Amino acid sequence: MAATSSESLPALLEQHVLDPSRVAHPAWSLGVTRLVDGKHVPLAKVGGADPFVEDAGEQIQLSAPVRFEGVTLGRVYALVGDAVTPEDQGVLQELAQEIAPLLATPSERVASLCLATCEELRAEHPGFDWVGVYRLDTRDDLVLACQRGLPTPHVRIAVSTGICGAAVREGVTLNIPDVTADERFIACSSRTRSELVVPVRLADGQIVAEIDVDSDTPAAFGPSEVTAIEDAARRLGLAWNVAGSST
Repeated sequence: MAATSSESLPALLEQHVLDPSRVAHPAWSLGVTRLVDGKHVPLAKVGGADPFVEDAGEQIQLSAPVRFEGVTLGRVYALVGDAVTPEDQGVLQELAQEIAPLLATPSERVASLCLATCEELRAEHPGFDWVGVYRLDTRDDLVLACQRGLPTPHVRIAVSTGICGAAVREGVTLNIPDVTADERFIACSSRTRSELVVPVRLADGQIVAEIDVDSDTPAAFGPSEVTAIEDAARRLGLAWNVAGSST
């Protein structure tokens, strides 16, 4: 697995976020904009029609704001044909939640690396029910950079709290076979039973992020899973180092 994907963020959004939604809605055209100087600038799109068109004609256009910690960063648009269901707007809202941390990450290159890492880990390990990368925003806070799985309400975690915070404070991998027995656990889902958190370091050893993996299965992370995630964290750290030096 290569966590050093050279694909751009728009390409990864199209492949791993927008395209999967079209599996269930093949007639849809979907798009994402980024808010730049008060204007919505197209960032990524899939489908045969232009989802950003102002006059949709006979087609119905849906949209949802992309917000992170209360700040609007862009919008998700969909041209859905001439009929909608009550669930359609919910699809866009979930997409917006997935995309929000990526648009909030200061470096688009780093956001791309995080998305590629999460996607590859989920693809290679079906038992990983939730995979996320938290970036160290300050010495006191971890901020969600990317997640694959159900949206989490915990987009910001204090380093002083939780298993995620403990992994940064202690600078070690934390493998928790039974989260219900660990008072540090901050639940993202009531179904989570085990968690693995691995710090991401630059070449000089500085921790800049962490990979957080949840499983609905107790004791889901054996030696091979731990090794796989630690290897992914090492590659992500090396790529992050290069990305940081080029910005």
